[in-house]
Amino acid sequence: MKRAFLFDTNIIRNTGLKSFFGSEHELKKLSTIGKIVIPQTVIMEIKNHRKKHLEGQKKAFFKNELFNIYCLDKTKNDLDVDVDVENKIEILNKRISFEYEVCDVTRNDFLNEAREYAIKNKPPFDQGNDKGFKDAIIYFSILDWIESNNEYSPIVFSQDGRLSQAFKTKNITVIETINECHKFIWNDYNIDHIFQRFKDHESIENGDITKSSVKKALYDSVLNLRNDWEIIIGDHIVILDYLSKEILHILDKIKMKGYINDLSKNNSLSSIHDCIIKLDEYEYFTDEQIEILEKEKENNDKIKSLIDDKYVDDFYFKLGEMKQQK
Repeated sequence: MKRAFLFDTNIIRNTGLKSFFGSEHELKKLSTIGKIVIPQTVIMEIKNHRKKHLEGQKKAFFKNELFNIYCLDKTKNDLDVDVDVENKIEILNKRISFEYEVCDVTRNDFLNEAREYAIKNKPPFDQGNDKGFKDAIIYFSILDWIESNNEYSPIVFSQDGRLSQAFKTKNITVIETINECHKFIWNDYNIDHIFQRFKDHESIENGDITKSSVKKALYDSVLNLRNDWEIIIGDHIVILDYLSKEILHILDKIKMKGYINDLSKNNSLSSIHDCIIKLDEYEYFTDEQIEILEKEKENNDKIKSLIDDKYVDDFYFKLGEMKQQK
C-alpha cells in the first residue's frame, strides 16, 4: 500500500524567508517514498505566522538607535509591508522542490460536527473548554482526505496532544517527528534482504549481525546532513543510500574515534598533522564527528597554526562540503 504523510502546523512551521516550509529537505526526501499532504489551514497559518514575525522584526529594526545616528527617516516605520511579504512568500512557495497536495474540509456537515465536538469537549477541542476550532478544521481536512483516498496508508505528523488524540481514536498513526517515521519506512522493505547484505559484507564482522539487531538498528537509524541513512551495527557505522538502501560507506567507529581523540591529545604539530592525514583517508564522517572536528579546529591553536597547510586546509574544506550537502 502507498504511503501518505499528512502534516500539522507545528512540524513544518518556518518563520524565516529561506524556505517556505521548515525541514523542507526532509519533506523532499519523504516525497520520494510517499505523498505529502498539507491542509490549506496549515499553509494559511504558516503564512500568517511568518508575516507577524516579520512585522515584529520590522518594528524592532526601525526602533534601533542606528536610525538616529544615520538620520534615517523613521516614517518608514509606517509603511505597509504586506505586499512585499506576500510576494516573497509566494516566490518561496513556487520554489518548493517537491510535490505536495493541499487538502481541505469537504464534508457538508462540518459546522454541526465541529459544534458537537466543542460542546462535548471531544478532541481536538481542549479538555474542559471549547477552544480548538482551528485544530478542528485541520482534523476534518485530514480526515476527509484519508477517507477519500483509502488506497494510501496514512501517517499524521503532529505535536499537539488533543489533535493527536483525535486521530488516534480513528486508529490513524500519529508521530511527532520525521525520525519516528523511519520504522514505518523500513517496514515497507524486506528486512531479511537487508540483513543478508549486511551479513555478507566483508567489512562487517558476522558476530555483530543478527536479524533482531539489524531490525533495531534500522528502526533507530537517522538521516544525516546528506540525507543518507546512518545505522549503527556493532562497532561500525553503516551508511545507506536513502532510496536504494545500497551500502555507501562502512566506518570503523572505534578507529575513527581514536584518530579524532588524538587531535586533542597530541602536543606536537607533526602528530596532529599525521592524525589529519589519516582522517583525510575517510570519504565520510557522521554529523557528530563533523561537529567534534570543527570544534577542535576552533579551540585548538595548533590546528589553527596548520590551517595554511595544504593537507589540513583540504581536509577541513572537505568537511565543510559534507556539512553543506543535502
